[in-house]
Amino acid sequence: NCRHDIKNDEEFFDRLHGKLAESRRFVLAVRVVARKILAYVERHRFKKLRKGLILIQSCIRRRRAKRWLFFLRRNAIRVVILNFMDLPPGLLRTDIVCITCVDTMKHGQQIFRFDKTVEAIEAKEAFFVPGISALMTIVISILRLDEHSAGTVYYNLCQTQLSVRDGDYTEKRPYNLSLSKNITWAPVDTRGDYHYHIEKIKAPAKKKASATEDAANSVDVKGGGGLESVSRGRSGSALIATADAKAESKGLAHTTSPHKGELAEAKPTASGSGVVAERKLSPMEVLSEQSMALNGQKIRMYYRPLNPISSVCLLASGPPLEDLRKPAETDLRLLALKKVEDTAKLKSMVEGRTTLWWLVCSRLKLYFFQYHGDPKPRLVADVAHANVEIDPQYMHRCVVKIRHADKREWLLEFEDFKKALKFEFAVNESQAASKTE
Repeated sequence: NCRHDIKNDEEFFDRLHGKLAESRRFVLAVRVVARKILAYVERHRFKKLRKGLILIQSCIRRRRAKRWLFFLRRNAIRVVILNFMDLPPGLLRTDIVCITCVDTMKHGQQIFRFDKTVEAIEAKEAFFVPGISALMTIVISILRLDEHSAGTVYYNLCQTQLSVRDGDYTEKRPYNLSLSKNITWAPVDTRGDYHYHIEKIKAPAKKKASATEDAANSVDVKGGGGLESVSRGRSGSALIATADAKAESKGLAHTTSPHKGELAEAKPTASGSGVVAERKLSPMEVLSEQSMALNGQKIRMYYRPLNPISSVCLLASGPPLEDLRKPAETDLRLLALKKVEDTAKLKSMVEGRTTLWWLVCSRLKLYFFQYHGDPKPRLVADVAHANVEIDPQYMHRCVVKIRHADKREWLLEFEDFKKALKFEFAVNESQAASKTE
């Protein structure tokens, strides 16, 4: 019996141990499954949070990139051509249309200034602006010669302006601008390129009329039915005779005749009882009246920026002007003899005496300006058949070699490699486009 009881106890404990082991395995399995589910949930939550953060970062970066791209596009210097299609009536052929580009971010510093006469503009001549950004303001001034200054003084009649940033500075577009007599940005001559002065029209001083002058200006005109009093105004500018209907019916009439530079005058009547009073306007008063006549008139301008891919403008160091103007050698024997000298000459172009140029490439033409804002180019060269490439010998100096068809070679050094590559790309793309056309 004892053995039988012991065996039953062993079987009982074995069954109990199996149940405990099975429950233990179940708990462990539940923990493993719960841990995996929790890990999946946490991983999904983390991925969702990371995706949201990446999306927020991308939105922030996109906004910053757009702002930076807009800033770069706005600050990009473009070559612009300005055409005037309609000028206001009343301008003389000798009047000057002055274009100035003012940088308002630098307290109104004048960058460019170009002048053309009205006669030249009517002949369809345009303004070539070698580099303008959206931060600048185009100011248009109408200048008129002072007849008493021997051609050295011009007066600013009226002015209008166009903020490039407010318009479509990357697209071709006409603008209708309204002239105003209020001068905001007067043209200045800071480099001595112009041989005349520009002055502002001064308002004529008003004289106060005293009691004695008013009494002296009053005139008694005797009519058929009584006396009519004709008095001059406080300004003292002219005599204006007035009469009533009875005097007009009896033949007493006064006529006025305005004339340029003169005021109206009172002509004598048929009976000879009129008084003639005439005063000529001063030159400043005449200019003031002409400025008032142009106030509010419209001027039509066509703003045409060139393609920034094929038209570039940037700073470059190159040969002096006398070396650029030297003709090409035509004798091949001389070229063979001067091969060593030419190599030294090319080396001196980079390492020797150089000149800083504001270089403009447009329509396969190279315009060498002395500085940014030079009114006219010092040299214009054709690169339609020239070979333009970055010189590998001076790769660290960012040097571009221009080899013309007549064997001339120029070396131009730019500020960095990107600008040198941009210049090379612009010239090569323009040449390829001209061949396809």
